[in-house]
Amino acid sequence: MGQFLFWLEAAVTSVLLVALGLSVLSRVHRPGPRWLVRIALAGLAVLPWLAVIGAFAAVESLAGGALGPLVSSIVAGVGFAVAAAVVIKRGGRPSALGDVPAASVWRPSRLVLAWAAGLLLTCMTFWNLDLAVRQEMASLRVEAGAIAVSVASPRVPASQNAAVQYRQAWEVLDAQKTAAGGWNEAVGQWLHPGTGEFDPNDARMLEFVGRQGPVIDLLCRAAALPGCDFGTNYSPPSLETALPALGEMRGLSRLLCLSARVAAHQGRTAEAMRDVSAALALADHCTTEPALVASLVSFALEGQAFEAFQYVLNQASPAREGIDVMHIDNAGSFGAALHRSMRMETAFGMSFFTMPDPSAVLTASDIPGPQNYAVADGAAPYRVFLWGRDVAAYLRHMRRYEELSAGEYYETVHEWRKLVRQPQSKNMGGLLASLLVPALSSIRENAAKAEAQHRLITLAIAMWKYRLAEGSFPAELERLMPKYLLTVPIDPFTGKGMKVARTDGATVVYSVGPDLSDDGGRAMDRKTMKGDVSLILGR
Repeated sequence: MGQFLFWLEAAVTSVLLVALGLSVLSRVHRPGPRWLVRIALAGLAVLPWLAVIGAFAAVESLAGGALGPLVSSIVAGVGFAVAAAVVIKRGGRPSALGDVPAASVWRPSRLVLAWAAGLLLTCMTFWNLDLAVRQEMASLRVEAGAIAVSVASPRVPASQNAAVQYRQAWEVLDAQKTAAGGWNEAVGQWLHPGTGEFDPNDARMLEFVGRQGPVIDLLCRAAALPGCDFGTNYSPPSLETALPALGEMRGLSRLLCLSARVAAHQGRTAEAMRDVSAALALADHCTTEPALVASLVSFALEGQAFEAFQYVLNQASPAREGIDVMHIDNAGSFGAALHRSMRMETAFGMSFFTMPDPSAVLTASDIPGPQNYAVADGAAPYRVFLWGRDVAAYLRHMRRYEELSAGEYYETVHEWRKLVRQPQSKNMGGLLASLLVPALSSIRENAAKAEAQHRLITLAIAMWKYRLAEGSFPAELERLMPKYLLTVPIDPFTGKGMKVARTDGATVVYSVGPDLSDDGGRAMDRKTMKGDVSLILGR
């Protein structure tokens, strides 16, 4: 009702402005066609309406969410145009005083007062509409804070906080930056060379890893601690929240995986298994941060540790002491961590919508698009006409993501894949929603893959314990129960048990993987993304 009143007042005020202009121009006695003057006056009056309608049309075409204001502005604009045409026609007729236009007898002073009153009423209506939106923003800010507090991890005592020791390890490594020539970048290059495969005999790498014994021990002690709290403040939630610890965790995980590969190549299998176990715990510790980027980092680190574990198995058959040092935490779930991150991401977005000038944060956060959307220059019109629909669109999409992430992947895989086929920005239903709703269509698949890798490592440990006791791997995974496993781990891609196969003379445990096709344990091709998530145990 408030917006209807605004458009009505705006149309009436515009008509009064046309009448005022016609009255003033009719008093100017200059030669020339008067009809041309009237057309020019009408054109100037219509231009602002065309600009407003064009802006709403552009927003609706680009991201949606502006259909209501677009229709309202068109209706009001057409009403104004008709009324202005009537005024211009009547003002051009001869007046009762003779052969002079009727507009010349209209009193400009009264028209000025009427136009000023109309303008004042229009501005007051707009201000009241903006005030109502600001009150909604305050309520949304409180709701966002409540969501953030509900999903944030509780504080951990220093004696049980792995983050303290992770920071100590990073500081020790960072002090070697000059001597090691940039240790973090170098470790990444050694693990994943740009050309060729991992070289276990690189002299510089061996010299570097050989000096990191105290750091590796510190990381292993940190991995054994039950909690991890980096002290990030999520109240209030904000897209500007800095998470530098996640970058540090990436570097520490790479170091553990590199150390595991070197130890495995040198025949120190128990040390290699210890390092892999620490890398897995580090990936799990990342999930204590509720931010979405923390979940993404944890998925990547889980895959990195999985590759290191496969490398260790390829080098030598682990002995009992090597298997015993592998302490795998099966209580956590990457899917559950992702669901919590979705909730926090929703809180971040809700808090963002309460900012008076969101364009500054968009630029600082490197979110594409702020240069195309002049939100700061038109903040008040955006709030009045677009904000409510924008927020509703954002919440609608994010709550759909939350709902899907709460379920098992094999139950929701087809719904997730529908999201892949949908355009990300067009028809999102809101201008800022099209920027803030992340491309999350594949993130649940990544969580399922990380979960499958974690469960395969758990299964591999049980398989090796069986082999060390019985002399060979079991042909059926059910034989592991209940001595080595309470139950066969579930494949997150199918909802059924993991599988075992013999491939090229080797025993392989596997998940069918993202393509949902059982390829008999054939490793996934990274280019085609066909194949299984598999782990080769040995011959």
